[in-house]
Amino acid sequence: MYSLLMLLLPVWTGSFVSAAPAVSKAAALSGADCTFSDVTQAIQKKASCSTITLRNLKVPAGKTLDLSNLSDGTRVIFTGRTTFGYQEWEGPLIA
Repeated sequence: MYSLLMLLLPVWTGSFVSAAPAVSKAAALSGADCTFSDVTQAIQKKASCSTITLRNLKVPAGKTLDLSNLSDGTRVIFTGRTTFGYQEWEGPLIA
């Protein structure tokens, strides 16, 4: 049994490794993975991030969640619950 396991280990490992998506050096060096739960921090620090995760975000009434001017290829992921405070205004909620 041990020898069979040792024989199959490289096969299993190889299949797991080759299944992972390749990341180019340019994408890896372009910025950090950032997680925010505060709107102000997200808006201020968004430019340095290649992946932005917004977790349980509460956007105050009358405030725009400004995600404009991100670097090309930046991923934005919403997790948890994102809420917007109520106020009648011209908006937009997200830019």
